[in-house]
This record gives sequence, structure tokens and C-alpha cells, in this order.
Amino acid sequence: MIRDHSRPDSRWLRWLAATLLLLFLFSIAPASADPLEQTRHVFINVSNADGVKYDLDGATYGGPNNTYYIKADGGGLNELHITADADNAYGQVTTSSDQSGVYYVSNTGGRGFDDDILLLLAVNGTVPDDFAVHVKTSGYTWTPSSVTNQVPTNYAYIEGAVNETFTKEDFLYGPQTWKPGPGNAEPYLPPGLPLYEYQDVTDTSNTFSLMFIDLDVGNMYPSKFGTMLTDNGGAKVEYSFENLETFAAFNVYGWCLAANQGQGISWTNRVNAAGETVVGTSGYAVVGIPPVLTSIEVTPATAEVEIGTSMQFAAAALDQDDRTMSDIAIAWSSSDETVGTVNATGTFTALAAGTTTLTASNGTVSGTAEATVNAAPSGPRPLPDYNNVFFKVANDAGVKYNAFGNNTYNVRFEGYDRGLNALHISTDPAVNFGQVTVSENQSGTFYATDSGGKGYEDEILLMVAVNGTISDDFRLHITADGYTWTPNPASNQPPSLDNVTYQPVSLDEIFTKDDFIYGPQIWKPTGNGFDYPIHFGQDMSDTANTFQVMFIDLNAGVLRPNADLENRGAVRINYTVENLDTFAAFNVYGYCQNSNNGDEMVAWTNAVLAPKVTSGYSVIGAGRAVLLGDANDDGTVNQADTLRVLKQIVGLSSKPSADTELFTKTDVHRNGMIEVGDALFIAQYNVGLRDAWFALRE
Repeated sequence: MIRDHSRPDSRWLRWLAATLLLLFLFSIAPASADPLEQTRHVFINVSNADGVKYDLDGATYGGPNNTYYIKADGGGLNELHITADADNAYGQVTTSSDQSGVYYVSNTGGRGFDDDILLLLAVNGTVPDDFAVHVKTSGYTWTPSSVTNQVPTNYAYIEGAVNETFTKEDFLYGPQTWKPGPGNAEPYLPPGLPLYEYQDVTDTSNTFSLMFIDLDVGNMYPSKFGTMLTDNGGAKVEYSFENLETFAAFNVYGWCLAANQGQGISWTNRVNAAGETVVGTSGYAVVGIPPVLTSIEVTPATAEVEIGTSMQFAAAALDQDDRTMSDIAIAWSSSDETVGTVNATGTFTALAAGTTTLTASNGTVSGTAEATVNAAPSGPRPLPDYNNVFFKVANDAGVKYNAFGNNTYNVRFEGYDRGLNALHISTDPAVNFGQVTVSENQSGTFYATDSGGKGYEDEILLMVAVNGTISDDFRLHITADGYTWTPNPASNQPPSLDNVTYQPVSLDEIFTKDDFIYGPQIWKPTGNGFDYPIHFGQDMSDTANTFQVMFIDLNAGVLRPNADLENRGAVRINYTVENLDTFAAFNVYGYCQNSNNGDEMVAWTNAVLAPKVTSGYSVIGAGRAVLLGDANDDGTVNQADTLRVLKQIVGLSSKPSADTELFTKTDVHRNGMIEVGDALFIAQYNVGLRDAWFALRE
């Protein structure tokens, strides 16, 4: 029967998917380093980009493709040697401080050859992220014979058989203290053979990361060939390390297709374990160059800071090669603490006019920066940066979590487009992804809701931005309710519901024009630069349309949506605004004391730009024009208004009279008629293509 696969049925598709998955699983190398499970009778992967030279062992011994099989049932410790001198076939133990060099893999066995040589590189301790080793190999190669112990007769010398750089990611095995090879009886349990001369393989605190490298050449015992051979038939290995900080040991293995021991790897160089005194050992080890703290670089090197504000300084510990060192303890100090103080993490708080030197030190090594403190100018000022900035709140009581001792919160988004998915503004806590609301109601309610994987924010902050000139008698009354708790000291862990307390009133305070201490500006803080809008639909090209800004601490946090909690775990925010002549936009921010992103940071806010899920709440003041687009006159603009206009056009609903305010709201096309264009404009506004005044956004 011939089956037509042009329209495959579901069974065939499932079979195909399963087959492809199995092929994928058998073709990949280990995703992360793990110790070898056995000392022999084990399959190994090589780190070469091209994989193994002879992909035969998997099929022979029932293992995965692209591996070699360490069989090692016989002796196998006498024929292979590592030598720094090609004329000394029995080799020696070499320990070098040279970060580049050359050695040879020689053969003195009765068979007289190995079809292929593998290198085992073992690096002690933690491997630096920028570690690299370049390996170039040269030697003889031939087509292996299936005849047992058949000496090759048709061979060729290849220079640069392998010419490759290997990195930290190429260490596929470890941490462990031993190398595989002959010796241990079944079940071949670790530890195996030592990695270097006189190593104590039982010292599990002294571990190594391992990689195997296929040298793509064999080696030959000259006496078996009766001719002069380059490098006396040895496999030549040229190495060059970069950023080896500890200790590296080289070992070698021999593979044969057909030997008395059978197919596979059964030979390695001999090195003594601790307490052994066997003669004839050989090996090659390199002592790395450990990093030494040489300098500390403080950034910014100079800064001007206003009285009452804070600035974050950073210290980078550098080694002798100007590479950054981690886990270096830094002590901070200020030369004049009457001018300003600096805490243990480098946060400088300006106290009085003057100049002070900030010093970051570790022992005798230090770096400095100069901080000049100036008196703060009167009136609102724009936030000094869009991210990594400290801000004050307008509450009389100040911040709830004064982590930095300067009555501020630290905005510290992880990067571009980060922190814009978890926090939302909604008029219904059951709709936790929220929506964009534009209202002309001078009092109302909305909620700060959460949808993030973390499932909580320890504190919610309200950002209030008012457009244009704020009247002297402006008043904003904010009340809030929600849950509070002692932040969980475990990173990214929400509080237990047994440890949260609902507050019927977490905030009840009136704010005035004087509380707007930031601005004029057109952006809100995020990780996205100075062009992230304050409200949905904002025309960012209109730089004259500025806002003044305040932040309010709501004294409550948000929890993962839960129908058994008040407000489903959201923070309820009630507002009443008086004498708002222009336009006000509300945003919310989340503070977390201990998160995977970092500690003591404000790093989450509601998104107002697609393709993120957008939400926000804005109020058109009483002194402003009518709410354009509010065709059903409910104080908001949404798709219900689009539907109302369409019904009016087809006669399912009556149109408002031309001389009414409702007609003005509906005729967003501004041509004196209610038509399809008005419905289109409102629909475009609802998906972010037009601003609150129905100008087309670019």
C-alpha cells in the first residue's frame, strides 16, 4: 500500500514528533557539568566543535552517538606517556608556570600505536567566566584497521589537526577529584585515578572541572615502524591559556579500533596518587596566575549632589590585568561627614554645602570620588534620571521603608522593557490585568493589581502627574486600603497569608500644589529611557506639554489575586481632586525588599505602551474641555463608545442634538457630523493609535 503523506494524519504527526525528539535527545551533549558516574565502562563526550573523530563506540557498546567508550579492562598504564621532549619517549612529570607551551604524547607499548589520542584537561576550583585555552595538535593519522593489532602502513602527518579554542562552557564533567581509567573492579565506583602526581583523590574539597578533547591524531612507537617519524611519532600538543587562575592538569588517553583489549579507550598515562612511589609516571600541569587586587575604580568619579538628596556610587575591584574581580569586600568612607555620609553599599546622602572625598577601600588598595554638595534650588525639578534614581514621597510621614536612611526610595529597573508586566491599574480588582481609563469624574476609585510570577509587591507607590499650570488652590485627597506585612527575608518569596494584615485605612491624606516637587517633564521613570510616556496615548513629540509629579506612599502592598482577600489582594485607591484645571495621570510603582532582581528596589510599574498590556487612570479637570469620545456619557472612553456611535450611524440609537455637549463628545472627527469616522477615531484611541485629544500618534 502506498500512503499519501501530503495530508498527514494525527498519528503520523505524533510519531514524527516523537522520533525527532528522540533524535534530538541522543544528539546533544550534557547541558551542564556533572561528575562521571563510573571510573570505567563509561561513555564520554568531547568538547570539540566537530565532535568525535571516530563515531563507532556508541553503536558497538549500546551507547549514545558521538561518544567514546572508556573500557579499560586490562592494565593500560604503561604504554602512553606525556613528555616535554619528543626524544624522551618515556616522558616525565612536568609542572610549569608558563601559560603557553608544548608537549608530546608518546607510545612505548607492545602494539606500538594508538589510532586516536584524547586529551583530558582538568582545572581546579572555580573556572572564571572568561577562561579560555587554545589547543593545536599535530601528528600522524590513518584509517584504523579492523585486524587486531595491525600496524598502520598508510599514514600521513597532519599539522593543525585540531586548532580550536575552548572556554568555561566546554567543561562537561565535574566537579570531581579523579580521572577514569583501569583499576577499579565492578561496579567501577569512584574515586578513580589521580589527575596529577601525588594527588589525594579522597580530598573532596579539592575538586576539578573536566573536559575531553579529541586530538584527531594517533601516535606511533618508532621501533615498530622502522623509519624516522616526525616528533618520534608522538602527538604534538600546543596549548595557550587565558585567565587560568588556579591549576590545570593534562592527561591523555588512547583509543583503538582493534586491539587485544578490544575497541575503545583502554590506555592512559600513569601518575602517582598520594603515598605512591611507582616509577615511570608522566604528566603535565600548569600553575595559573591568580588575580591580585590592584586597583579600585569608583564611579562616577565626580558628582554634584543637592542637599537632601542621595546618589549611588559604585566601586569596581580590578586585578593586575584590569579585569573585574567579584566577591571583594569594599569599605566606604566620607572625608567630611558634615557634608555627606556614605553607607556600606555606596549610597551617598548630601547633608550640607561643600565637597567631600568618598573612598572605597579593601586593605591598602583604594579608589576615590569627589562629591560636591550644593543647595537645592526652590520649586519643582525634573527627576535627575529615568532609572537608578532616588525619589522622595509627598507623605507627611515620609517613606514606609527607609532602607537608605535618607527618606527615599530607589528606582532601579533591571533594563529596557523590564518590570512592565507585573503591575497594573484596574477599575475592577477581578480584572487584574487592568485597563486604560480616562475620566472626567473628579472623584473615583481604582486599584493597583498584580499578575507577576513573584505574586506580590511589598509596597505600592502612587505617582501623580498633573499637566501644565497647577492652580494654587489645587487639592488631592487620597485614601487607600490594603494589606501590609513584614517583608519575607527570602528572595522573591511572598508573605504567608497568616502573616498579612488588612488595613481598612492605610492612607488618608490631602496633597496640594506644594507637594509636586518633580518636573516639569514628559516621562515617567522606567528602564526605557527618557521617552516612556506618563499616560496612555501621550504625544511624546510634544515636549512643551509637560507635567509636574509627586509620589505618594500608600502604606500597603499588593498580593497575588485571591477571591478570599479584601479587594482580592489589590490596593484600593480613592481620589477626590479639587480645582484641577488641566489633566492628571495616575501611575503605580512596586517596591520589593528582597527580590531576584535585587534588594530595596522600586522596579515595577504599570505599562502604558503596547505591546505590553497597558493600563492607567487619568482625570480630565473641571476646567478642561469635554471628554472627547465619551459617546455614552459615562465618564470614560472605551469600546462601548465605539459601539454607541456605530448604532447611531445605522439607526439603532438616536444621535445627540448638534447643539449639545454630548454631540461635541461624539463628533471627535470635528466635522459637524456623526459618522463612521468618529467610530474609527474612538476605536483607534482605544488601541493607542490616537491621544486623548484624538491627534494621530506617530
